[in-house]
Amino acid sequence: MSRKCNDRGPRQQRPSLAIRELKPCKICGDMFPACLNKPNIYCSRICRAEGNRRRVKEKNGIPTYEKNGITLSKSTKGALAEMRVTVDLIEKGYEVFRAVSPATSCDFVICKNNTTLRLEVKSRGLSSGGNIYKPPPHKADVIAILYQDEIIKYTPDLI
Repeated sequence: MSRKCNDRGPRQQRPSLAIRELKPCKICGDMFPACLNKPNIYCSRICRAEGNRRRVKEKNGIPTYEKNGITLSKSTKGALAEMRVTVDLIEKGYEVFRAVSPATSCDFVICKNNTTLRLEVKSRGLSSGGNIYKPPPHKADVIAILYQDEIIKYTPDLI
């Protein structure tokens, strides 16, 4: 007679007779004993709840971005990219004016030496072949592309 895994935490009085193996948790990566006849992918109720939250977000079209164990939304990733570009532009001597509304033709207006330019920020990872992203035509005068959260390329180049 086979017995199903029924591990419900501290309420369980006797050890389960089900065959178990150590598996990594899909959320936190900790190793935990999972039943072979009822495959678990989470080590705890907290990780299961987090896994369900992520699955619902992905199902509803809310993309997520993970770095250093922190899950961020796509809009938060974009805001961080804009801040990194802002710091770079200020260090290069530009005056930077940020758009108040998210529904504008560009992210920033920048000024230097009596020249005013509209700037759009894009955040991209490098492709596996190391190819550089070529942005499509845009209303902005300059596009700043932030690669892998570190390298900023301006197209066309800034003066």
